Amino acid sequence: MTYRKYHVRFIVLALGLCSALASAVPARFLAWDDGVSSRKIAVAWGKDAVEIANMHPSQRTDKIDVPAEAESLRIVALDRKDEEGEFLSVPLKFTNGMKNPLVLLLPDKKAPTGLRLVALEDDVANFRWGTIHLINATGQELYFIHEKKPTKLGANWSPVVVAPGGASRNIGVAVFLPDKRDRPIYSAVWQHREELRQLVFMVPSDDQSRGPVDFKFITENRLAIEAKQAEAQKAQEGE
Repeated sequence: MTYRKYHVRFIVLALGLCSALASAVPARFLAWDDGVSSRKIAVAWGKDAVEIANMHPSQRTDKIDVPAEAESLRIVALDRKDEEGEFLSVPLKFTNGMKNPLVLLLPDKKAPTGLRLVALEDDVANFRWGTIHLINATGQELYFIHEKKPTKLGANWSPVVVAPGGASRNIGVAVFLPDKRDRPIYSAVWQHREELRQLVFMVPSDDQSRGPVDFKFITENRLAIEAKQAEAQKAQEGE
């Protein structure tokens, strides 16, 4: 049976609503850029598929419940087919024990689907409010300093936790090359807010006049989420 015969469900789930599937893994997705967010992409397992709705480069999608024991879990490019007319796909793997995966949908010109996947643990117990998860996507080792506290960033996509702690405030940050730690290649003042989780990607700069590195911020606000949950609860009680 080809993928063309699968039943594709279109869903938009309200943030914070309880899952109807007790054994499901709530996955969310983040399109890396406008090119990816404009594509038709689905998450699929077995013979089922759910199109990923409302993708945007600056925010996570609503969650999609994936069965914990899903077979042949994959991301499907609904806009690309092989020579036999079947939609192209790429396997999606979650590490053991991952509770709330955030799947990065990255553009990859060399891949048949045009996509590369990176799955991160996005559970609040692991990624706490008031912290920053910093990901070095430049391909070279760097040093990140906040309020004079140095943090080594390996040349990989493993998140490094930056936890300023204390009350909300502005904090001074800087980035250095490992062999030139006397001169920053980037310096700025960032906001530390107790109610925010900030996923920050360090990427090569497209504008060298701004320096060799740039940043992509994906911010989630606890207060906004709680307000949305309260609104949804109120609407549900009014039905």
